[in-house]
Amino acid sequence: MKKLKTWQIVLLVIFYPIGICVAAAARREAKEREDAARLEAWRAKQAARETLKFKVVGVTFKNEDGKSRQTLLRKLHFGDAPFNSDEGVDITIERGAYQGEPAFSVFAEGHQVGNISKDDVPFFVRRWSDFVGVTSAEVYGGGTDDEGHSINYGMKINCEFRKQA
Repeated sequence: MKKLKTWQIVLLVIFYPIGICVAAAARREAKEREDAARLEAWRAKQAARETLKFKVVGVTFKNEDGKSRQTLLRKLHFGDAPFNSDEGVDITIERGAYQGEPAFSVFAEGHQVGNISKDDVPFFVRRWSDFVGVTSAEVYGGGTDDEGHSINYGMKINCEFRKQA
């Protein structure tokens, strides 16, 4: 290895720490620019979408496999299995038909918990190609009223759609 001359050592001692600081500052600035670009892209994406709330109906029926939708909603409300994932619960909507008419079923982790209201079906038919997904869900109800009658569980979901031009 080559021995450095005195003036080379002096320059190294003086400018090496400055070079490290400059490089760190450049990395920090690059990360800030990248974060700002990512935030701007997210804002643009959000501006091109709208979120609408819908009530889920048919929550008191039993599914074809005999499972009670009320039991599923109670488990969902309290985070019991199979709805106890750390990543959250996957709520989806599937398009189908009921008595020859369009219908949209609501599923939580693959278990049907209800349907989109008959009044909202025409909207879903028109906007199905713009449907992005369910962004959140709220299960409410349960327990008993003042007279001791059971209160059914219900569900509301927030659905995201791409805005139409």
